[in-house]
Formats: sequence, C-alpha cells, structure tokens
Amino acid sequence: MAGNAGDGLFSYVPISQASPISIELWFWQFWVKGVSQYLLAWDNAVNPSTFIWLLNTGPVQTNINASPALQSPSAPAIQTWHHVVTVFTGTAFTLWLDNVAVATTAYTSTFTINRDIGLGNLPTGANVYSGFLAEVAVYGYALIGAQIANHFNAADQRTQAPIFRGPSTFTGGGTTVTQLEKFIASTYLNSP
Repeated sequence: MAGNAGDGLFSYVPISQASPISIELWFWQFWVKGVSQYLLAWDNAVNPSTFIWLLNTGPVQTNINASPALQSPSAPAIQTWHHVVTVFTGTAFTLWLDNVAVATTAYTSTFTINRDIGLGNLPTGANVYSGFLAEVAVYGYALIGAQIANHFNAADQRTQAPIFRGPSTFTGGGTTVTQLEKFIASTYLNSP
C-alpha cells in the first residue's frame, strides 16, 4: 500500500473484536520523516483503541486502551520489510518486531473494540505513513511465539522493494497476490 502523498486507508465501518487479540503486519518504510507515522489506528479517538506507529525518531511503538506504550529499543532499518506483531492476552501486552519480543508489560483489561480501522494514518487523516504495508491480519486469539516465528520465517524477499506489476496488481515481489493486496491495489492504483 502506498502511504505517501496523503494516502491512507480507513474502514469507515466499525469492526468488532474482543480480547484476546493479535495484530500482525509487514511494513516497508521509505524514510524517517521526523513526525509520528501510524501503521494501524483502530480508534475513534476514545478507548477502547489500539495503535501501532513509528515515532518521529523511527522506533516502533504500540499501546492498547490505557496500557503503557511499548516501544522497540531502536529504529528498524528503512527500505526493508519488517514484521510487527502485537499480542494482548487479557493479562499481558507484547510487541514483537522481526521475530523478537522487544517489549512486554502486564496489563489486565477486558478489551472489546468496535471501532474503525485506519491503515497508514490516524482516523483524522493525520500522521500519514510513508511506505508500504502488507499482510495485515487481526486474530481473535493470542499468537504464541512459535506461530509468530513460523509467519516470520515463511516470508521471502524481505529486502526486496515492492514491485508495481501494472494496473490493479501490486505485490511484495512474489507471484501470489492476496485479496487484501488486490483490494489495496485497486483502491490506490486506480484512484485519481
């Protein structure tokens, strides 16, 4: 998904999910912009909500409801694919980056969300992400380390830039195009 030039994708339809919950996505960042960039914002500006964003200095940060924000220890390299997973079990919240649990906190809450999902920006259209997103997934259960490792290890061509293959086709370099990629491609590549 091209997230530059003010683009972003927003559901405009509330999507419901209760805890436990896991959110997974791949991102390819063009550059560190010096402002926060939102990869995913599941929010209507009130709790319950959850966010995954890049800080103005580059590290990945996330939170769920009023939990303490979790942050990667450093900024991931730009212009390569990175795998981010957040897992909320109902008693703990963990941030995974490239198959490593980089931050975790004890957090107990009943989490039932019914909000719009924004990909590549906040619901207000602010804090637009400059890069690509792929394989965004929301699970109604807590992924375990072995599942996260399997997803991470199954990915190929992590350092290859996404390739534009023509009208309404856009892939991460492989030959298979997912339904989400088809939707994003038709939304972005065929819009004015």
